[in-house]
Amino acid sequence: MPQDGATLRGLGITKDMVRSRAWVRTSRGHHRTGGSGPSLPPLQRVLDAAALVPAEGAFTGWAAALLAGVPGLDGRNPFTAEEQPVPICLAGPATRRRPASGVSFSRGRLVGRTVVEVRARDAVGTGTVTIALPVATPAQATIDAMRTAGDLAEAVAFADGCLHAGWVSPVTLHGHLGLIGGGRGVRRLRMALTLVDPASRSAWESRFRLFYQLTAGLPRPRVNVPVFGADEQLLGIADLLDAEAGLVSEFDGQHHRGRRQHRADNEREERFEAAGLTVVRADSLDLLDHAERLVSRLRSGHHRGSTRDRRRDTWTLLEPAWWAGDEPPPPPPGEEAVEAALDAAQRGEPQRAERRRGSPSATTPRPIRSAGRADLPRLG
Repeated sequence: MPQDGATLRGLGITKDMVRSRAWVRTSRGHHRTGGSGPSLPPLQRVLDAAALVPAEGAFTGWAAALLAGVPGLDGRNPFTAEEQPVPICLAGPATRRRPASGVSFSRGRLVGRTVVEVRARDAVGTGTVTIALPVATPAQATIDAMRTAGDLAEAVAFADGCLHAGWVSPVTLHGHLGLIGGGRGVRRLRMALTLVDPASRSAWESRFRLFYQLTAGLPRPRVNVPVFGADEQLLGIADLLDAEAGLVSEFDGQHHRGRRQHRADNEREERFEAAGLTVVRADSLDLLDHAERLVSRLRSGHHRGSTRDRRRDTWTLLEPAWWAGDEPPPPPPGEEAVEAALDAAQRGEPQRAERRRGSPSATTPRPIRSAGRADLPRLG
């Protein structure tokens, strides 16, 4: 945490010492040890700007959300990876600040503010300190970030993240927008608030949803919906679902590139399709470099799903009792066969288990968590 000269002198740090390469000047008269440059963590960038917040001001935008614990924020442009300036509200035109690198100042009215306590290393780097940093109200910080977002999709993506984290609510966002009245970007803000969805789990998922609606021109989908089979088994959580068209649109983020996740994605897709759903998958490359092709794929998938034979559908959105926690979940397909065979083996009476109706090969045993049972018979 950067400190001013008087504090550092009280710690025995001289002017000659802070001029060395081991120290970094973060703002006028404030220094700390440690690194600098584009590799700094976003929280350190916010801490470095703390000395620039006036007594009546506060951090706002992405910096306030980061300090409040909203996940997925790194203070960078998602497309260029360039650092976004740390936003500070000066709370009125009377307060003046010199332009500072890596910081943006706004002079709008500060409706209210709260204090967030942050634990950080001290300026010397040998201990830790707890500091209280002022932040704008969740609604104002979110609206401020939406106003300065690059486009409509980015404004919605930021709001989705704050809503999903429970940091802000649609009611408070609409309430703060009413306090603004008119001004720059308000029209886009009103449009964005009609498109937000708290169920969105990532910014890229939000961008995909906006592409689905606004670019492909398809009806607004449901977001992260659990889909169940006829046997009450969970088929999967659909990123985007048009229930009328029977279309599941899946966005593959960076974590989907791992082999285990890719395998799970393939199995989920097969379950969806076996139940009568149409699946279209996309990733960031599709959104950025193959937009026209993605529009065609989404519209084609929507048409195929809309014209399907609905009599073959075996999926449902009705949540079974076990999903709400009222009952234990049903055993996975084939589990009864394994348990029956295990009981028969213990009695010395091996027998063939009956195939469960509608389940895949119940004669193939699933792995038993209590491994080590060498007497488990082979079924079939």
